[in-house]
Amino acid sequence: MSKRSRKYDDMDAEELKKSLSSLKQELVKLNNQRASSTNSKVASDIRNSRRDIARIKTLLNAKFEQKSK
Repeated sequence: MSKRSRKYDDMDAEELKKSLSSLKQELVKLNNQRASSTNSKVASDIRNSRRDIARIKTLLNAKFEQKSK
């Protein structure tokens, strides 16, 4: 398990939702930066943000499934 996913494992559902919201806002900003420049750093930041969003969504789905059982 990666260090990033361990960071999110300790959070409850509300904290994960807040992190998800802030990551989505960050992703919009990064996409705007990519449109206005050709900085390769922005591309890697976009990729990392998208992966973090996927990690959080996966954890939220897992927590939701545990509650419903």
